[in-house]
Amino acid sequence: MATIMYNVGKERFGLEEIRQKQQQSTGHRNRRQQERASIRRDLRQLSKRYRVAPEEERAALAELRQGMRERLKILNRAERSRKRRKERARARARFTANPFQFTSKLLGKKRSGMLLAEKAEVEQHLKEVHSEEKRDEELPEQPKLMQVCEPEHIFDESELTAKEVRYVIRKARAASAPGPNGIPYQVYKNCPRMTRRLWKHIRVIWRRGRLADSWNQAEGCYIPKEENSKNLSQFRTISLLNVEGKILLSVMANRMTRYMLDNNYVDVAVQKGGVPAKTRHLLEEYFNRLELRFSIGDYTTSWQRLEVGIVTGCTISVILFAAAMNLLVKSAEKMSRGPWMRAGIRQPSVRAFMDDMTISTKTAVEAGWTLKEIEELISWSRMKIKPSKSKSLVPKKGRVTNYDFQLGQEIIPSVSEKPVKCPGKYFDNTLRDT
Repeated sequence: MATIMYNVGKERFGLEEIRQKQQQSTGHRNRRQQERASIRRDLRQLSKRYRVAPEEERAALAELRQGMRERLKILNRAERSRKRRKERARARARFTANPFQFTSKLLGKKRSGMLLAEKAEVEQHLKEVHSEEKRDEELPEQPKLMQVCEPEHIFDESELTAKEVRYVIRKARAASAPGPNGIPYQVYKNCPRMTRRLWKHIRVIWRRGRLADSWNQAEGCYIPKEENSKNLSQFRTISLLNVEGKILLSVMANRMTRYMLDNNYVDVAVQKGGVPAKTRHLLEEYFNRLELRFSIGDYTTSWQRLEVGIVTGCTISVILFAAAMNLLVKSAEKMSRGPWMRAGIRQPSVRAFMDDMTISTKTAVEAGWTLKEIEELISWSRMKIKPSKSKSLVPKKGRVTNYDFQLGQEIIPSVSEKPVKCPGKYFDNTLRDT
């Protein structure tokens, strides 16, 4: 279907060429700009006349030229002020549209460079990062995992409706980059018949329980993490999946989110609540056949099976990972209780957002117990905690005290040694946010 759509669209409408940066055209000039251009022409003429004029006329020409220069300075100052106002208005609009992106570009690190690595080196690195020897082995029983009650609302495993597909397409960004087949969301946003045809294909895939082969393949590239990046450790990967597969997974993600909210499973894993076998089978089939490759310079790596990690843009991986992390976090909360706030509300001892985790306890001893419990659960789930990227802070009577927390054989650095960095701010042992 995607191939037919692409070929027909190419034949009827042609290909859109990549726009190259062009010099900014002057366009229509306002009255001030026209007056500036006129004064500059007159100044050039006066300079020529001044050079050939007799001595008695030069004083008058110099006085006339001085007056024109003063007028030109006033016009230039006013034009610069107008440009600054317009630039502030554009910056204000960009900040209002996306504050995080605007702040990151303004205060974040500069990123540039080109990856200088051979194809064999990149493929070996991908194999080490995305492969796991124990993938086919079942996790052992973990008695410390919390148990949940049976769900009150069953999971919706009926056939996907056209309304659900249209909702996902409508909510998707029109500027989202297309996948390997080159078809963006914009096609389905503007072509209702194509959306209905896609829905019929999705229904067939839902009944069959197996995704299309092209929906399990992602292509990507390497993006620098810092300025003048050259080595593999200085780059991160970003990959793209086909839009059609993302639409199907988005519908499943919406159903899973609704199921979690209806049964109050926000803080626990969905799998422990009873996701039907049909949905689990479809997800297992998807993740077992997921492959990716990357383009670097003049070569493209071979296909690498994804056994560890999350593909950028995968709409359902985020929910599954968050559910698994929530289960681990809630299982470790019983080791301690969070501190009280002035409003009389007790904070949770462990809070997490995706793979970022914060432990807040009344005493450092309780924090050590919770940290040990989390380390055990994370190791059981075959994940790792990086002590070097973690930070610790132990205040006592308004002052920061030295207390070492340990993960394995490594010590977690305190904010006194390594302050916490974020765009425009440093958080250190002074406990100030400036």
